[in-house]
Amino acid sequence: MIERALVLEPVNPYCWMFWAQWFQVQGQRDAQEAVLREMLRMFPRNVPSHVELARLLISLGKENWQEAEHYLRRAMGQEPNNGHAHVVMARLLCLRGELDDAEEMLKGFLGQNPDNHEVKDSLAKLRAGSAASYSAPSDDDPGSAAQEGDPGEGVRMAAASGFHEILRRGSLAGEFSRARIANGDTVQTKRIRRESRLGDSLAGFYSQWLQLDDTPECPPHAWAWDACRHWQKAAAPEAWRDLAKRFPEAATETDFLRSLICPDSLDGEDWWERFRTGEGAQTRPVDILMRQMCETWQQLVALEDTAQHERAEAACAVMACAAVNAPEFAGGFD
Repeated sequence: MIERALVLEPVNPYCWMFWAQWFQVQGQRDAQEAVLREMLRMFPRNVPSHVELARLLISLGKENWQEAEHYLRRAMGQEPNNGHAHVVMARLLCLRGELDDAEEMLKGFLGQNPDNHEVKDSLAKLRAGSAASYSAPSDDDPGSAAQEGDPGEGVRMAAASGFHEILRRGSLAGEFSRARIANGDTVQTKRIRRESRLGDSLAGFYSQWLQLDDTPECPPHAWAWDACRHWQKAAAPEAWRDLAKRFPEAATETDFLRSLICPDSLDGEDWWERFRTGEGAQTRPVDILMRQMCETWQQLVALEDTAQHERAEAACAVMACAAVNAPEFAGGFD
């Protein structure tokens, strides 16, 4: 059933989450992590994928907690009333021995959402027990033992032809995420460097965004890589228009980036209406992402009111989302 859903709806986040949960049940953490990271690339505003990846990272050990916190804070920022994200964050704080901070966070959440039973129960457990008992993995945590059953189906799905690409992309995304969070500390980017030298579009975009010292010249087929160079150089509107002509299949997202960095270059068009209607009404993940961003910012008086770091995050998400298409799963589960 999972493979059939992916064949019919390869860009449906619910199908992807079901797939990640299937691998969790089978105890295949690497596969689960790869699917969740691919979800974050294609659906960067999908809060459940942030929370589930954070839960998995917490279960994988202390060295992954910084990245887990990053995703949880992003989730809480996007959905401040998401109780589950706060519960998982409280568990992470308890693991660090920060019980008072965990309690204060949950109390503050309940002050705004007094009827959230999950957070109420979590706070009660925290107050009644020790940090160890509260932060211990529950039966449904990603790090708990796999449920009983025949793992053959999960193994068959992980071995499907399309999944090798998911694992590759997940590995690249993991390196990229850790490098961005490291704040200048040296982290492993070996796979990004190797695959960018081979001309891989996604790896090249990651290398360009991180400004790695050995980033090669951009090949002619890699839109996101090229667009990233334009963004970092703060290219003039005419350069963006030329990029749109060279990559007509990515003209909409190119214009979106131009609207972020050169808001006066849209020839008098309403900047959010441009991407909420017409070409922007398509159903590719990147179209959905741009539409969501426009809806989020619509209440602002003008694009100039959007903070520069928010524009950079939006640009990074759009370029990563459009760097490669969702894999074709038809025929991948023979």
